[in-house]
Amino acid sequence: MTIHVTRKDFEDRTAELLDSAERHGETIMVTEGGKTVFELKTIERPSTYTEEMRRHDDAILARLRGSLTKYDRPFDSVGEEDWEALK
Repeated sequence: MTIHVTRKDFEDRTAELLDSAERHGETIMVTEGGKTVFELKTIERPSTYTEEMRRHDDAILARLRGSLTKYDRPFDSVGEEDWEALK
């Protein structure tokens, strides 16, 4: 099923429309001046999020936690000598 709404209606009811689309697997077509400007589709997800999947995700996050200790100048270029993978 497809939900057709105007841009103004979408702006006013975004949360409601997205929740409905997610629950029912619907597509949202947003129009402005009678023409479609956005098409939002739900993506397929695993039907169940298993305990094994949760443990796997938690393990990945645990490895990353605390790995960034200092990031003073994020826009400076990085030289080859700074890449650990090249060592």
